[in-house]
Amino acid sequence: MTKLLYDDEYFDGIIYYQVIQHGKIADIKKSISEMYRVLKKGGYLFLVVISTKHPKFQTGEEIEPNTKINTDDIDGYMPHHFFSELEMKEFFNKYEIIKLNHFEGQSEINPSGRMASWELYASREQLDSDSYTTDRQRNHHDDEND
Repeated sequence: MTKLLYDDEYFDGIIYYQVIQHGKIADIKKSISEMYRVLKKGGYLFLVVISTKHPKFQTGEEIEPNTKINTDDIDGYMPHHFFSELEMKEFFNKYEIIKLNHFEGQSEINPSGRMASWELYASREQLDSDSYTTDRQRNHHDDEND
């Protein structure tokens, strides 16, 4: 996930369902950058990751902030990063966040258990080169007049 074998701006949309949480922060940030690189301008990202409010966040051994191993899960031996709201906003700051939704409910794996996740809808902004140039010129002009 840290190196996607696709050309720049290849996809109109990307769906990641509980994928990038399986890694340390550095790899997660690389994955997010790769998603951005292969997503077309104006393209959409839908992503679901586990939250720090997930009951399994209370299990395991922390190996870096919000990242644990040996959690009480079928794949608990793998690193699991539990995302906070602040991290969701910071890690995806290059995207236009359309909707960031936190939800809690019944576990998909264990019907008697609980779960908590973040759901992100975002887009890669499509800059209008004329308005960008105009805004840059206006800001430069304003700076000269200060």
